[in-house]
Amino acid sequence: MFVTPVLSPKSKLLQDLSKHPELLAGAVEYAFQSGDINSKEYRYWTNRIAENERQHTANLLATIKA
Repeated sequence: MFVTPVLSPKSKLLQDLSKHPELLAGAVEYAFQSGDINSKEYRYWTNRIAENERQHTANLLATIKA
């Protein structure tokens, strides 16, 4: 379960990138390293990425078992 923080404009751009998970992790890291997002937003995004990856893996395992 995620609690959505108040997002900066850069973080809103990351939200748009969430439609492209292969690009999101790099974009989040870059935004944090360049100071465009703060540590709270960084934790939010890294947790969201991890959860998305977990769900994707669970879906793949369910497909394999089916």
